[in-house]
Amino acid sequence: MVLLIVLGLLVWGVWALGSWAVGQVGGLFDDGEVTEDSGEQNPDPGDGEDDADDADEGASDPEACDPADLSVSMDTDGSEGRTFLLSAANDGEAACLLDAGTLGVVVHSGEDRIWSTHDCSPPSERMLLLPSGDQTEVSRTWDGRRSAPGCEGEQGYAQSGTYRARATMAGRDEDALEANAVFEVAG
Repeated sequence: MVLLIVLGLLVWGVWALGSWAVGQVGGLFDDGEVTEDSGEQNPDPGDGEDDADDADEGASDPEACDPADLSVSMDTDGSEGRTFLLSAANDGEAACLLDAGTLGVVVHSGEDRIWSTHDCSPPSERMLLLPSGDQTEVSRTWDGRRSAPGCEGEQGYAQSGTYRARATMAGRDEDALEANAVFEVAG
């Protein structure tokens, strides 16, 4: 009889401890969105309680960012320009969804197209909620090899010299983006 009581208390203790632990970490596994630059969570209010109020206030899901409402800038990691830091700022009136996977870089030497981030791997979708007036940053790294659209053929390393990198973004003409950098590659 004593054994049954001890066993019952043990089972109850494990259950109580498990319930307490789940309550402590429950917020870590919700479906909120994480903004790229701050890392703060914006929880999804999809619990059903506020949905009617949201509809009455005209609230709607954010739409894709209009490329014309985005300012794109670019910096390099230094003189050899192997890592490019791209920033996209939302200059629009409302929060919008930015596909950060479409931000890229094209490297030229004069009129010779040397490399593009999207030659050997197509842009991967990476949707970010970008509030009005806020910005996000992504980095792209170049290994120094030439590339061609579709990653055709074996491409050698770029020669020593001066290169120009230009930011690209789906939906924007490459010439419309003024984000560029000039750098040297040593042999």
